[in-house]
Amino acid sequence: DVPTQVAGNHADWTMVSTGGDHACGLRQGKVCCWGNDLDGQVGDGGAPGGPDRYAPVLIAGGFRDWTSVAAGLTHTCARRATGRIYCFGSDIHGGIGDGGASNVNRYAPVEVKGHRTDWAAVFTGGYVSCARRNSGQLFCWGDDAYGQGGAGSIAAAFQRAAPSQVAGGATDW
Repeated sequence: DVPTQVAGNHADWTMVSTGGDHACGLRQGKVCCWGNDLDGQVGDGGAPGGPDRYAPVLIAGGFRDWTSVAAGLTHTCARRATGRIYCFGSDIHGGIGDGGASNVNRYAPVEVKGHRTDWAAVFTGGYVSCARRNSGQLFCWGDDAYGQGGAGSIAAAFQRAAPSQVAGGATDW
């Protein structure tokens, strides 16, 4: 296989993140995603189980101040210049982090519970998301069945629908 340029012929991508079967990129403060959109992980507000996107589409919401994007297995999270984090896609294990009922997919960006403005960075994995605050504290939400969310014990493990600080309380992440 030979690398192929992403559709649209844009030369101003500043970052890209790949998930299970979708990808998202950042260009000029805008987040564009493409690929499988079965669970809403492309974030353009399309219909549930929507068709695949073969070219980058802007995520819904109209914001133009995104600073980073992180694609998980079937969900995506992004950070705005305001320090706020939004996620979209599959919420099978609470990876959206909005505190709502798990297993309710989000087809457009929704803000992570707490409406904080001090998030410095966001990261995603399979069904888990984590973010670092400006203070150096690390928080995770979503699947923690194997300890990947940092709950610290099996009793605290499994899924968390909203950001929870990882065990230990460190402030030097």
